[in-house]
Amino acid sequence: MSKARGRPLDKDRIKRDKLLELAFQEFSEHDFKNVSIRKLAADVGVSDSLFIHHFGSKQKLWYEVVDTLIEREFKSLIAQYKQLSMPTQSFDLLRENIAELFRLAKLRPAMFRLFFRELNSDSERADYLKRKYLHPYLLLFDAAIDLCIKRGDIKPLNPLTLHTLLLGSINILINPGLLKPGLNFADEQQDLDSVVAEELVDTIFNGATSART
Repeated sequence: MSKARGRPLDKDRIKRDKLLELAFQEFSEHDFKNVSIRKLAADVGVSDSLFIHHFGSKQKLWYEVVDTLIEREFKSLIAQYKQLSMPTQSFDLLRENIAELFRLAKLRPAMFRLFFRELNSDSERADYLKRKYLHPYLLLFDAAIDLCIKRGDIKPLNPLTLHTLLLGSINILINPGLLKPGLNFADEQQDLDSVVAEELVDTIFNGATSART
């Protein structure tokens, strides 16, 4: 009896998922041009032809990696901002959302390394990340800040100042070796673990001065 058409075998599904994870690691660690399709196919144990059947090209693979493994995280962060219209909790919800972003950076640094690697390039992929993920997030972030300013929760601030603090903090969280050249992976992970997201958010909003009576 011939197998039903139009539905992949379970083993093909497993290989596809594994290939996406491997590709995700490769794209986060290497420039796009240095990622080898042949190596990815060999690592997961499939032929080049099966790889092409699943993904078509390296460019299409990159888009599927991003939309499969990054989109769900940003959807969750963006969904939280919809709660910021609550009159008595807007400031606390804003702080929690930023803390969640920092916790996510610590938990999944490879995801943000892929993100920043592409944003630093002048490519169609960078434009895609900005259009689909970064700009929608920052628009909601700015709206939340404006809401808190209008309610007197925080003083008026230049949005670019907050963008710098937000994105700069994430960049250091995912690349602690920037501050300590030659840091190996184990030490890098230990440095990541030592940073408390809530403390970082508290410093951004309240500074580092001692409370005065």
